[in-house]
This record gives sequence, C-alpha cells and structure tokens, in this order.
Amino acid sequence: MGIEGLWKVVEPAMERVDFTAFLINHVPPSPPNRRGYYRLGVDVSIWLRQCCAPFQRAHAQAGQNPELRTFYYRLVDLFVRPVAVVFVVDGPGRPTIKRGTRVIPKPHWLTAGAKDLVDAFGFDWIEALGEAEAELASMNAQGVIDGVMSDDSDALVFGARIVIRNLPKKKSRVKVDTLSENKMPPPGDLLLVAVLAGSDYSKGLEGCGIKTALGLARYGLGTSLLSQAWDAVYTGDGYRLPLDEWRDSLRYYLHHDPDGYVGRQNVVLAASVADDFPDIDVVMAHVRPLTTGGDCIPLDAEFGRSARFRVARIGQLCDKFFSWDAKKMADKMVKSVWPGVVMRLLGAEKHGLDWAEHQISKDDCNLILDSIESVKTRTRTATGHAKRINRRDTQRATAATQVFNTNLGVVPDPDGI
Repeated sequence: MGIEGLWKVVEPAMERVDFTAFLINHVPPSPPNRRGYYRLGVDVSIWLRQCCAPFQRAHAQAGQNPELRTFYYRLVDLFVRPVAVVFVVDGPGRPTIKRGTRVIPKPHWLTAGAKDLVDAFGFDWIEALGEAEAELASMNAQGVIDGVMSDDSDALVFGARIVIRNLPKKKSRVKVDTLSENKMPPPGDLLLVAVLAGSDYSKGLEGCGIKTALGLARYGLGTSLLSQAWDAVYTGDGYRLPLDEWRDSLRYYLHHDPDGYVGRQNVVLAASVADDFPDIDVVMAHVRPLTTGGDCIPLDAEFGRSARFRVARIGQLCDKFFSWDAKKMADKMVKSVWPGVVMRLLGAEKHGLDWAEHQISKDDCNLILDSIESVKTRTRTATGHAKRINRRDTQRATAATQVFNTNLGVVPDPDGI
C-alpha cells in the first residue's frame, strides 16, 4: 500500500513514456561482463493481488484459473519486450503487523503456479529477507537491477532510484509512468512524510496529513532526522537516537510556521507531539530495512541476458492450468508467445549466447531467424520488437511456425495458423 497520497505528490515529476522504447533506451553503460537487456525488478505480491481483484465476483463465468491466466498474460507482456525480470517475494523477516493489522505469514495461494510460469518464461524468482519492496529498492541502489516496477510508494521511501508504475487496464501494454532519482523528493523528505503522515509501519502523528508533512520538510526536519538515523547506524549506537532537539523543532514549526511553508499554525497538533515520538523502530524500519547484501543476492551472472525460456514447459503449464485444447493452444501460443521467442532469439544471436539455454536446436533457431526480413534487419532489431517478419516469404515463415509448434509439443493445423 505505502503512504496514502504520495503518488499524487510525485505525479507531476513522473514521465509517461512508451514502455518498450524506455527499456531499449535506458540500459546502463555495460561493463565488460554486462551484456543484455534492461534489468527490471517486480514485487510478486502486488501482481498477485491485482490479478485476483477482478475475479472476486462472477468468478464462475471467468473460465479455469482466471487469476493465474491474468498473471500469465502479464508475463507475456514482459516476454515480448527486451527486458530481463526478477520477481521478488516477501521473506520470513517481513513485518508481522502492518497498519495495526496482523499479516498472514503463509504464501499467497497463487504463488506456486506463478513461480512455475515465471521459471518457464526464463525470468528469475528470489525470496527477500524481509519485505520485497525494500529488497527491490536495495537491489536498485546497488545496481543489481536497473529499475523497480511497483505501485507501492514504499519503494520511493526505501530508496529506489528508478520506479516504473503500471498504468491501468490496456494502457499498461503501451505506456508506463516512470520516476527517476533526480526528480524524486529528497530521501529525508520522504522519510519525514512516512513518519508524520503514516505508513505501513505506523499511523504517524494523528491529525498530520501529507501536505503538512511536506511543508515541515521544507524546514529541514526530514534531512536532520535522516542524518541522525544514519549517524546512529554508522557509530554503532543502534536504535538510540537523541531526538529531543529534533522533537522541539517539530513542535516549534508546527506551532509557529514562521516562513509559511505549512500554510497555517497548528497549535493543537504541536501540543500533541509526545515525548516518545517518533517511534525509533518505525524510523529505522524505513532507514535500515532488512535486506540482502549485494554479494548474497541469488542471481547468477547470466541475469540480464534472458535466453533461458522453455517453450515446451510454457505449453505444459498452460495445458495444466487452463486446459486449452491443441488448436487453441497453438493459436494462443503463436499469437502471444511467438513474438517473444523471435525477439529473444534475436537477442541471443546478438549477445552470442549458447543456443542450448533455451532448448531449441541451432538448426531450428536458424530457421526461425531466417524468416526475419534480412540479416541487416536481424542485427538492427536485436534489442527491440521483432516486427519485421518477412510476409512475402510465406513458406519459410510457415516452416518457422512449425518449428515453434514442434518445440511446444503441439501439432499444427494442416491448413496453417
């Protein structure tokens, strides 16, 4: 959930862009051992909740496993784009209580099926030590991933450098909203908003909204709070924060608002600031969340190149979860998965990857790639969508489709697909 109202605050700084163009144009400069696609991190729990939401009613008319089918099509939407994805799930150290409500520790009921599909598409799946959003923000700050896809504003507070937010419904297939580090509010201001206006960890200062918190941030209260928190971390003082002077400043600026940043004098609110506010545990939960160190994150050296998809496994899972018959399977796969297969084979060719990584033979790969318009086009489109299938060469394109179906384990319609 994150901080209520924070997305609206940062909305003017967000940039609406074409998703594929963004992925192509924002791959960071590559060190010698870094070749491949834009590396994106996704919080699994948010996706699972969103996939379930439309089917809370009228579930019986939605077909078999509609929630998992929605997840499948979301994976397809990423598979056809030049992106490597790691899905992160909450770990055992996640908070047991959020917003005063006990969090159920058991995994979401879709988790097992979702993990199988993620693996079949060649994406990565890891478990965080604590909260997935904190883990993703830490991975982004360390350069392990290039961006975080999230609708949870906590990613901003935890220090994510580039956040990609899905647009609703069909718009998400084309456009996304992005927020980069140089356009985000300062980290101290975000911390102050979380502490005063409330977050997943506390209700904040009762009566203090996000507008008041942002006004107080202009007095430097957020910067000073963050500085003291990091001083306590670096000096080994742990959770002992000398906040008496900071608390007095908070009361003063609430009471007097000398520069008019808040917009009014909040005498009653100033008087309500208790001597033990803020809760040190809440401050440190935002400043120093439980995350995995960079050297211990379980991603291998191949992450970012993504040529490990398994077409046959995708087909097997679709048969298991959705019970598509052979003809429907072929039609669905060729229309949805096929563009991603071609695009990733182009990428594999460009990056010099071993053909065996995706379990399609070299001869079959060449047959598929030869259905692309020309060798020149193959090189030019290796990091983009493979939209230039040679429509004039029907025979070779049909042969490539037959190769796809053979690897899928589906017998194609003799009249063509």
